[in-house]
Order: sequence, then structure tokens, then C-alpha cells
Amino acid sequence: EMTIRSPFPDFSLPASDGSTYKLDYLIHDDHSTAAKVLLWWFPQANTPGCTMEGKRFKELHDYFVHAKVQIVGASADTQEENKAFSEEHNFNYPLLCDMEQTIPKALGLSGGRWAVLINKDKKIEKFWPEVSPGGFPDEALAFVQRSEL
Repeated sequence: EMTIRSPFPDFSLPASDGSTYKLDYLIHDDHSTAAKVLLWWFPQANTPGCTMEGKRFKELHDYFVHAKVQIVGASADTQEENKAFSEEHNFNYPLLCDMEQTIPKALGLSGGRWAVLINKDKKIEKFWPEVSPGGFPDEALAFVQRSEL
């Protein structure tokens, strides 16, 4: 059941860049400063909505970094599919490959298009049950910038 402040399930998933990611690793990333994680789930690599959303996250990436938020895309696509998707659009963040849909299942969700902001304590800070691929990256950025204040 998805509620604010409930713990986010840990995961270990392969990604588009060939690495395997755990939630811990994303929160305590290379900059050694704890970061929040914005995980956006998309239905299928290289489809129009997902491409629009992914490219906008790429354009806004530096603003998220500045707000200490790590962007991560995730879908049920294979590593090959997400790698091709990421390379075609030069995404500057990883795409997780959750072919068994372990993350949505743990949260009681199906696939679809949703997003979640996970705080440094690995708890859910904000959940967007349905997002519009065109406007969501900007909406998410506005939220994290407001919550920084």
C-alpha cells in the first residue's frame, strides 16, 4: 500500500548503462551527499510519451542535481531496449530494467505512468499516481524546488 512516509522497497536492478542499481547507491551517490531519488515509471521504451518525458527530464537534469535529486527512469523493458532508448536520446540518468515489475508490485501498482519521490531515509515523500508525459518533469521540478525551501 502506497502512503506518504512509508518505506520504499529496496531493489537491485540492472540499468541501461550496464550497472546494477540499489536504492542505497542512488541515495548515497558519487557526490557522497545524500540525495533524494525521483523514480519515474514509464510504460515502454521509445514510445512517443515516454520519449517526450525522458527528454524533458534530460533537459531539466541539472536543476534536479542542484536540488539534490537523482533522476531515475524505470520500466519493464529489457536492458537492451532501455540501453538503445537511452543511447538514442543521450539520457544523462539511468533507466532501470524491472522486467518482473518488482517495484510496482511491491507498491501495489501496475505498470502505467507514475512517479515517486524517495527521501534520504528511503521513505516516500511524494507519490504521483498518474502523470502526463508532457508536463510532469516540470511539475516534479517545481515540487522539489518548493520542498527545498
